[in-house]
Amino acid sequence: MQVHLTLKSSNTKTGPIPVSTTEKASCPDACPLKGNGCYAEYGNLRFHWDKVSSGERGGDIEYLTNKIKSLPRGQLWRHNQAGDLPGSNNKINCEALKMLVTANKGKRGFTYTHYPVTLPTTSKSSNKQDIFLSSGLLEHNRRSILDANA
Repeated sequence: MQVHLTLKSSNTKTGPIPVSTTEKASCPDACPLKGNGCYAEYGNLRFHWDKVSSGERGGDIEYLTNKIKSLPRGQLWRHNQAGDLPGSNNKINCEALKMLVTANKGKRGFTYTHYPVTLPTTSKSSNKQDIFLSSGLLEHNRRSILDANA
């Protein structure tokens, strides 16, 4: 997983706080915005996201956790102005997420995820429902998020 931390964002949505950008491959296929209007796929953020995704900027999860640990105590920061939690194939990498949570101790990091935690509700998604249920994927992702917030 390739990720970059910008210490003072110029993103107008967040203001001048530290923000991370995680490679495009971190976005789960279940994300309804992937290839369908995701704001990170356009404009200046897209150029930065491309460079993070290609490895031109940033580093791995250890790079990110070291950067987060070095932030001042109480620092507000946003994980993922673009990208998502560590993981692949719609499954959160709970070990990498634990590393991130540990590094955030004493900081005020926040994020979101589009990893699936509930069944899709559209009529086109019955195949996905079967996959999500049979694989235990939803329970895994829910447990990972619950543990991260404990």
